[in-house]
Amino acid sequence: MSIDAILFDLDGTLHDRAVTLRAWLAGHVRQFGLPDGYVARFLELEDHGYRPKAEVIPQLVQEFALPHDPRTLLDTYAGHVQHAVPMAHAHDVLRELRAGRAGGDRHERLGGPPADLRADLRPDRAH
Repeated sequence: MSIDAILFDLDGTLHDRAVTLRAWLAGHVRQFGLPDGYVARFLELEDHGYRPKAEVIPQLVQEFALPHDPRTLLDTYAGHVQHAVPMAHAHDVLRELRAGRAGGDRHERLGGPPADLRADLRPDRAH
């Protein structure tokens, strides 16, 4: 089997990161019996994926005085892909790409500028 393409979805064109993350968090909270407020604080600290989970989870363990080893909590994140949810239009986008109809400036047709250019454009970041 040969690889024809590799797609990086850094802006949510194909993968619904928010739904996927919330599904993982629901299982994570159930598995470890985590307290009310954990999910909201997790989402706040991880800043839409811009802050590494390896920083977020130890901070949550400290803030909530959890008895869990941060590494144990972090290790479960690798399984979050089990909950991966595509965006509603993902199949249409992939069909367009496969048919070669995306044409022109693909990053504009398929969701916006590349993440490295977009990172500094986030409204919550000072310029």
